[in-house]
This record gives sequence, C-alpha cells and structure tokens, in this order.
Amino acid sequence: MRLIVLWFCVFSAQANILFFDLNNASAEIEAMAKSESFKKQGKAIAILPSHQRLPQKTRTAIIEAKKHLDKVSLKAEECVGGIPPEKKAKCNAVFDDIRAAELKRAQLTGEYRLPEFQSELATLLYFNDRPIKFDTLVISGHHDLGYFRGEITQLEVAELKQLSLSEPELFAGFHTVILLGCSTGTPEMMQAYRDIFTHAKVIVGAEDNAPTRDEARNLKFIRELLQATPLLHKANSPKVAEGIYRGLLRHAWPASLLWNQSHYYAKDESLLLPQKVTLQP
Repeated sequence: MRLIVLWFCVFSAQANILFFDLNNASAEIEAMAKSESFKKQGKAIAILPSHQRLPQKTRTAIIEAKKHLDKVSLKAEECVGGIPPEKKAKCNAVFDDIRAAELKRAQLTGEYRLPEFQSELATLLYFNDRPIKFDTLVISGHHDLGYFRGEITQLEVAELKQLSLSEPELFAGFHTVILLGCSTGTPEMMQAYRDIFTHAKVIVGAEDNAPTRDEARNLKFIRELLQATPLLHKANSPKVAEGIYRGLLRHAWPASLLWNQSHYYAKDESLLLPQKVTLQP
C-alpha cells in the first residue's frame, strides 16, 4: 500500500491533520487521504511516529514481527500452570522465543515513547522554519481505560495531557479530535478528553469495541466522518448536531460524539455532561 501523505507534502496555511499512528494504521491514513472531503479542503496529513523515523520498510517488518510474536505466544498456552518435567525444556524454549520476538519488535520500534513524540512534534511544528497549523488530531490504536497501545508504540491519556501542556498552542488549535480505539467514547473518557482538548467542538470516539484498523466498515466510517465533520462544526443547535451524528451510525461503527464540549451522544443515550473535571497525571 502506497502512503501518499508524508511530512514533505504541501501543508495548508490553517488546517491540517495530525495523525498519531500507534498501530500501523496505513489503511486508515490512506482512507482519509483519498476521501472527497479531504481533497476538497486541501489539507495535508502529518504522521507521528514519522516515516523519517520509522520508514515503511520498518513498519512492514514490525507487522511481521508482531505476527511472529502472536504465533509463538500461542505455544505458551501449553505451559500455563504446573509444567510437567518432560515439558520443562520445551516450555523454557517457548519462553525464550517469546522474549526474543518481543525484543526484536522493540528494536524495530526504537522504543518510541513520549519524549520521541515531543521531539518530533517540536521539529514538525516549524517545518521549513515556518509554523504549521493543525485543526484535527486523529489517534489510532487499541485503547483500554485511558491507555493507547499498538504495534508501533503506546501513549497514555495522562501523557496526552503532558503533551498539551508542553505544546499549548498546538492543542488549542485542535477543533476536531477523532479517537479510533475501543471505548474511547464513553462518558467518562469524554470528560477526560475534553479537559485536554479544551477548544475541540467535535470529539468522536467509540462507545464500545471499535472495528479493527483494516475492516471495510472502519474505512468507510472514516471517509463518511470526514464528510460529516464540517457539518458538525456548522451545526447551530444540539438538535442539528445530534441529527448529523445519528446519520453516522448507519455504518455499524459504535461512534459516540461530544459536541461543543458538553453535549454527549451515543447510540442509546444523549446527555449533558457535568462541569469539566481535571485528569490527574
């Protein structure tokens, strides 16, 4: 799959997309880049970790390393509980294979964590010695209880808070936040995210288990969401915003929406969130 959006593409003066690719989500990135809405708005997508830091060849190797790790880990199921003496040598070999596979994956990713995000952001924000503006942030990765992870790296919601404090101007510019991960859009998580993305009028997440990155319904939802986002920003009332949101549910993607920092919509409920809470680091 050919990625058509990298750092050296032409950035819009005011509105670009920043994509935190924690899980090797090439298909999702390409779905965004090829969407009609994206083309009409003349935006560009910047990806972190960048393709300068992790080239496509390395990302492909990471996918293969993860497949091998999963395959080896299945063998460890025979070694749960008490290990009979006759299986001890075999199980020890399996454990060694798992450690070696995980070490290889870690070496390929270069242990990319929060300091690396901060460093690459600092470089990106003044690409070619001129400030780059972003109005949309997308985070793609597995998610559980405020913790994002993927084949490439991981990022805690508390670390997002740290990023927002170190780059306040960048985070103030995010008017749209798209969270492509399981349970990113529960009422509790939305309250945490709005404390980080204080200027975002549109925050979209998953209220339940989200589709996997390469599923057709996931990619179709992403394209439709990009079409709907400008309409959500133009919506002049909660009723109008809810109507646009309900239209997105036809794609069998468990989307939820936080609109205008207060109005929360999910498949079976709509409510007004209480006053903002502070996420403790």
